[in-house]
Amino acid sequence: MKQICIDTHLLIWGVQGHASAGQEEMVPRTKTFFQDCRKSKLRVMVPSIVVGEFLMGIEINDHVDTVKRLQNSFILQPYDSLAAVVFARLWRERKESGLLESIRSESPPVTRSESKADAMIVATAIAAKAGIIYSHDMGLKKFADKDISVIEMPRKEYQVNAPLQYPPAQ
Repeated sequence: MKQICIDTHLLIWGVQGHASAGQEEMVPRTKTFFQDCRKSKLRVMVPSIVVGEFLMGIEINDHVDTVKRLQNSFILQPYDSLAAVVFARLWRERKESGLLESIRSESPPVTRSESKADAMIVATAIAAKAGIIYSHDMGLKKFADKDISVIEMPRKEYQVNAPLQYPPAQ
């Protein structure tokens, strides 16, 4: 079964149902994307780093229930020793090539912490053998470089009328 990886914004839009001004279309678009993944029997993997970023926007008292809900809908992939080895290699390569500094100096600037989180997400996806990462984060996409494909969610016409309620956990 094919496995894909998703980044934090997809959880915010598709699970939490929140969007910033101008991004409102992303909520139904992401919900439809998740439905398509289920129909296609794609394994949707969420790195533990992404889970942590997502939980930052959730009330502390709701963390346990939120993680259970995520576990029922996705594969929560830990940042393990294999991911750490991949992370160290990628970080060193990006630093030596100048790509890391280039990413961090862009506008808006990307902090070292944000760069490390992106690197850990990419490393987790590679270590878990995900075929692709779905993300709308340009810093993450640039960091991934040629090691793993990073693309935005596909846009489909019928997504305009997609239901706004994420299906309950199975």
